[in-house]
Amino acid sequence: MAEWLPTFTLPNINVKEPIEGPGIALVPARDARIKEITKNHNQFSLYVKRFKNEFGDAISPSFLILAPDSPAAYRSTGALAAFRDAFAMSILPISWAHVNRHGFSTGVRYTNWFSFYPWNVDNQYEMLVMSSMAQMAMHDVNMLKAQSTPGISPVTIDLTVIDEPLLSEMLLRWKTRFTLESPSKADIALFRSLNMANAAAVVPGNVEATIFDIGRSVALWVSAFEILAHTGASGYLQVYELLEKQKWNLTKCNEAKYEPLGHKQNKPLRPLPVWIYGELTRARNDFMHGNPITDD
Repeated sequence: MAEWLPTFTLPNINVKEPIEGPGIALVPARDARIKEITKNHNQFSLYVKRFKNEFGDAISPSFLILAPDSPAAYRSTGALAAFRDAFAMSILPISWAHVNRHGFSTGVRYTNWFSFYPWNVDNQYEMLVMSSMAQMAMHDVNMLKAQSTPGISPVTIDLTVIDEPLLSEMLLRWKTRFTLESPSKADIALFRSLNMANAAAVVPGNVEATIFDIGRSVALWVSAFEILAHTGASGYLQVYELLEKQKWNLTKCNEAKYEPLGHKQNKPLRPLPVWIYGELTRARNDFMHGNPITDD
C-alpha cells in the first residue's frame, strides 16, 4: 500500500482524532499513516521527535497529509492552506460564541494555533527544507530544535470543540473548489474569504498590542465579509442583505429594531446582526482613514 504524503506540520495543536477530507487528512503523530512513514524513513522519524515547547517539554504536533492518489491540485499551497482555514473556522466562531454567551471559553480563539511550521523534511526524506516568502533554506534534521510558537500553549483538539456540520459542508466545497478546472465564483469567494478570515483571526498583537492592532483585525474581518458579498459592487449594504437572508435561532437576532450605519429616516429598521456589522464597518473606516479613536 502506497504511503500518504506529509505536507505541513502544525506544532501548536494535537488533534485527538483524524480530520478526514477527500484525499487529505489532518492527523496526530500516533496515526497509523504517520507511523508507517516514520517506520520507513528515519529522517522523518527524527523530525517528528524534535518538537518541544519553549521550555523544553516534548510536544506532539499534528500533520497535514495527502493520499498517494490525490489530485495534483490538492498539493498546491493554496489548497493546503484552504483546508487549514476551513478547519480553523469550524472551531473559532463556536469558541467565541461561548465567550459571548457564558463569559469564558477554554477553546482556541485565534488562528495562531493553526500556523504551519516552516521547516519540513524534503520529499526524498533526506534533508530539512524551508521555502517561505522570507527565505529558502536547507539543513540537517539532526540539528533541528523545533518548537511550538512562543506564547502559544499547545492544545489538544477533540471533536467536541468543532462545529462538525459546518466543517463537513466546507470540506465538500473544498473538494469542488480544488478539483474542478473551472470552479464556481461562489467557491472561489468562499475560500478567498476564509483566507482573509484566517488573517483577521490572528492574535492582534503580542505583549505590545495596542488598540490600533485590534483595529487592523477589524478591517480584515470587514474585508472577509465583503469578499463573500461581492457581486461587482461590494460594500456594507451587500453584506447587510446577506445577513438578513440567514436563519437566526436567537430571537434577538431576528427583531428588526435597529438603525445601522447608513440608515435613513423613514426606512425599515434592521436586525441586530446588521447593526453589529454596521458598527464593525464604522470602526474599520475610523481606523483605516486615521480618524480620531477612543477606547469606547
